[in-house]
Amino acid sequence: MLKATRQPQIAGLSGEELGALVGRVRGFREKERTLTREIRRAISGRKTERGSSFPGNVEQPSHRKQIFAAALKRLNAEAERRRADAAREAATSALRQALKRKNAAQRSFPDPGRTAHRGMANLQSGRRHAVLDRADVGRAVHTTKVAQAKRDARATQE
Repeated sequence: MLKATRQPQIAGLSGEELGALVGRVRGFREKERTLTREIRRAISGRKTERGSSFPGNVEQPSHRKQIFAAALKRLNAEAERRRADAAREAATSALRQALKRKNAAQRSFPDPGRTAHRGMANLQSGRRHAVLDRADVGRAVHTTKVAQAKRDARATQE
């Protein structure tokens, strides 16, 4: 059973098998933990011994508990890695879907008004353009016109 908690075999386990193995190893660890505590209590005199077949020292059950704890740590790490992979994949998928929606969306630009000629061909830029409210187009044009007039007035004075 403990061989399945090592890396080459643990990667081949399905999600249900991994969960079942975590439960079994946790049960064995708790059993050894309880046994270790009972032996310690019996040695200190706080409780009578559970049976005559158990050794009088605590080292062996404690060592087995540590082995099961290490196996449980490996299993929990594998389960957490799988959860993180699933979360990362879900986030990546959501971001890809959002990018598809963004690229498919129509961009709206303010009407330029009357122009003299058809002019140069409009090449779509990858950048997002600032969208002006139609009511603000005239104000922006007027501001630019006033600024240019000021520059022209300074140039003629020099």
